[in-house]
Amino acid sequence: MLIKKHRTIFKETRSSIILTICGVLQKGISFLIVPVYTRIMPSNAYGEYSVFLSWIELISIFATLNMWNYLIINGMTKYEDDRDKFISSLQGLSATLTLIWFVFYLMFNKLWEKSTGLSNPVMLAMFVELLTMPSFQYWCQRKRFEYEAKSVLVITIVLYILFPMVSIPFILIATQKGIAAILGRAIISSIVYCFPFIDIWKKGKCFFNKEYWKYALKFNLPLIPHFLSMMVLSMSDRIMIERMCSASDAALYSVANSAGSGVMVINTAVLGSFIPFTYQNLKKNNISSIKKNASKILLLIGTINLIFILAAPEIISILGTEEYKKAIYVIPPIALSNMFMFLFNLFVNIEYYFEQTKQVAFASVVSAITNVVLNYICLPKLGFIAAGYTTLICYIIYSLGHYVLMRRACNKFLDGIKVYDMKGLIAICVVCLVVGVSVILIFPYAIIRYSLIMVGIVIGIFKRKEILTMLKK
Repeated sequence: MLIKKHRTIFKETRSSIILTICGVLQKGISFLIVPVYTRIMPSNAYGEYSVFLSWIELISIFATLNMWNYLIINGMTKYEDDRDKFISSLQGLSATLTLIWFVFYLMFNKLWEKSTGLSNPVMLAMFVELLTMPSFQYWCQRKRFEYEAKSVLVITIVLYILFPMVSIPFILIATQKGIAAILGRAIISSIVYCFPFIDIWKKGKCFFNKEYWKYALKFNLPLIPHFLSMMVLSMSDRIMIERMCSASDAALYSVANSAGSGVMVINTAVLGSFIPFTYQNLKKNNISSIKKNASKILLLIGTINLIFILAAPEIISILGTEEYKKAIYVIPPIALSNMFMFLFNLFVNIEYYFEQTKQVAFASVVSAITNVVLNYICLPKLGFIAAGYTTLICYIIYSLGHYVLMRRACNKFLDGIKVYDMKGLIAICVVCLVVGVSVILIFPYAIIRYSLIMVGIVIGIFKRKEILTMLKK
């Protein structure tokens, strides 16, 4: 019966389900690896590994331009009859940019080592991964766009199962456990990423195309400040904590951040479905449907994050040893940041729909600079916990900035029509902020927290039909 029912579901719906499973696997396995790593690595080694992840995300902005994020979908739509060559040329462009930055590294490797704190073997592993990683992202984006998600599921399972299978033995036998974790990740990812790299080249056989390279650079270069600011908001905390506090404090913050990424699975899955819903209704001028569902979805996201905050002590005890106990106090601001991350994406979607890419960077840059300044002031005085609250403040500023830019886009293209019910969205945010921060006071009282969690679950059960109907729409 299940097989028969599965066959009757539309191809697009099956693809969405499979892609959601992929997201759960990626975040889920990464989430499950954390308690293993924290138990087989000292906190300073885990801090070194987490800082490497921050650096590779930062450098990838310049070495690859993150062209898989927005550009490839627009390009596949624009060059529908020549997708193979378009994607192959993107692969050629990102490989060329990575090699240019690698040459720059070889010329000034001592400066790089001093700036990043990463040794030559680690930097070489990073550039090998950067050379092949864009191909995996291009390949996955095309499969998603064409609703061929089964192959994405297979390669995701292979990749995220091999990560711990190879890395954990490396870590156990190595004396430098942080470097062992980094090299294990780099080796596996580079090998797996080679398969999409070869597949894209075989189909497109195009390394350089002037029109496609020009289109890609024109589209994505204005977005570099936005990507960089997003990275600063999400990752720079760990780097600054390591430099201004200690590697052990960076490890504590990273564990709390890893816990928060578990909830991001739901945020990302819901947002991934809401983006096409928004685009379709904007095209039909059906603003009321967007307005009504956006408030309900933000309420759902806020509730899920509040339940996550209530369970913070237990989550941290699972992910880490007693050494990581203080990380529970970073969970509330991280979870609330997740909610505001979802909120500003609601605004950004409108900006992208109307192709206002140049103005996107403004709010992003202001928030990122604010984050660095606040961390520089607060970390030496208040410790690593302050980084969670500075990030939360900056995501609030980020949301306000993108709201202003969204309103400008609406005034220009929609004659001032309001896409969202801002009073409702603000009310939800204020309530979640007050409740989320107040939960810290009841962390020691497990019975109260469990009771509140059960209340949330019971309400969810009673409202399940309404929730499911909203998500299906």
